[in-house]
Amino acid sequence: MKKILFVFILFTSLGFSQELKLNENTNIYEFSKVYEINSPSDEVVKNLISNFKNLNYTNIISEEDRISAESFYSKLIMGTTLQVKYQVIYEFKDDKYRLLINKFIVDDKRWSPIPLENLKSHTKRWIKDINQNLPIIVKALESSPEKW
Repeated sequence: MKKILFVFILFTSLGFSQELKLNENTNIYEFSKVYEINSPSDEVVKNLISNFKNLNYTNIISEEDRISAESFYSKLIMGTTLQVKYQVIYEFKDDKYRLLINKFIVDDKRWSPIPLENLKSHTKRWIKDINQNLPIIVKALESSPEKW
């Protein structure tokens, strides 16, 4: 019984570890994760930019204490392809850096793009969809360019 309880707790904590949360200050849905820097920060920045390029991210902007880029994933709904666009930001501080994924926009070619926060009736459904795709996005971002 203890093993079953442990496995249940493990799976629920893993399942909910990567999900969007509403930032109370900005009123924007976001995901964040903090990493320790194990190598010189210049090398980390170089690897992150290289990884963005390998993953076909656009609008890559490198500043002194942050790097940002944009991407999207596609979803087919009732025969129509929609894109969910998002922004990825790495912020650097001391011996850590933070991955921040935010500014989700649902882009349907039939209508104008709508930020996730402005969706009225289907916000929960889109949050659920984004939460299902977050582990894939994060895993791709965490992969090292040398492994390509």
